[in-house]
Amino acid sequence: MDLGDLNGDSYQLNYRTTYTRGTVLRNEVNLASSEKSETRNSTVRTADSGGRGQGDLGGKIRIIKTSSEDDSLRLPGAVFEVQRPDGTTFELTTGEDGTIVSGIIAPGTYKVREKSAPVGYEKSDKVYEVQVQGEGLEASVTVANDPVRTAVSVTKVWKGRIAESVTVHLYADGQDTGKTLTLSGVNAWKGSFGGLRKFAADGHEIAYTVTEDPVEGYDSEIAGDATEGFTVTNTLREVPKEDPEKPENQKKPDTKEPGSKKTPPVRTRGVPLKAAAIPRTGDEGTLMPAVLVGLATLVVGASAVVMVRQK
Repeated sequence: MDLGDLNGDSYQLNYRTTYTRGTVLRNEVNLASSEKSETRNSTVRTADSGGRGQGDLGGKIRIIKTSSEDDSLRLPGAVFEVQRPDGTTFELTTGEDGTIVSGIIAPGTYKVREKSAPVGYEKSDKVYEVQVQGEGLEASVTVANDPVRTAVSVTKVWKGRIAESVTVHLYADGQDTGKTLTLSGVNAWKGSFGGLRKFAADGHEIAYTVTEDPVEGYDSEIAGDATEGFTVTNTLREVPKEDPEKPENQKKPDTKEPGSKKTPPVRTRGVPLKAAAIPRTGDEGTLMPAVLVGLATLVVGASAVVMVRQK
């Protein structure tokens, strides 16, 4: 910093800095002028800190937040309460990289406990003791969290004939998880998908659904949700009855017994029977000469009878 020509005046330099109670704050200033150069050092420590007058340079606490499933996955947003050796506390919150480093703190034994966990993870109830050394050294502690777990139950209901078994598939956010349940009379047609993560890596709650392999001859209906459980109902499909097709020219069955004779017509007194039609034989050309010959023969016969009677 160039102060220019001081002209015998005095100046006081004030600045702000982060200071942790119980530690020693050291300052060093170098002053150079045309007449001489000078360096001054000073240390500051609060009166209620205790310890030796000159003090020791404090250390730091680094907290690393990970998942119990993958220690390379760092979790932001975890809040920790840190208790000092004198019983007072302060809080630290992990950043986007899943870590947080405290400022300079006095050497001693500190207790670290999780106050709130990141979204989708269970809070750890474990208390970690951390030994902070001097000389600006970091004391590191890694805290792993278990993901929040859930389960999805499935119940099978039959309406109609019961099949031997069915297979149910689990989907997460519309994607097949590859997990299946086989329901049958052995497990009373009930089952559950357990140990499922409730939240995804980005913090949103996973939407679980189920499907069923088709059962031939049945209509399937799925009701419920992942929280209350799903009910899969299979209803036997009714097959409509079809009437047999009738032939277009259906003949009436013959009610007569084989070998039965035709019943003659019944004659009513005073009513002549209707003459049966005589089938025609030959043609009209040969019929007329035959009729004329018959008539001539009849006439000749009659003449002969008359002549005999006259004699």
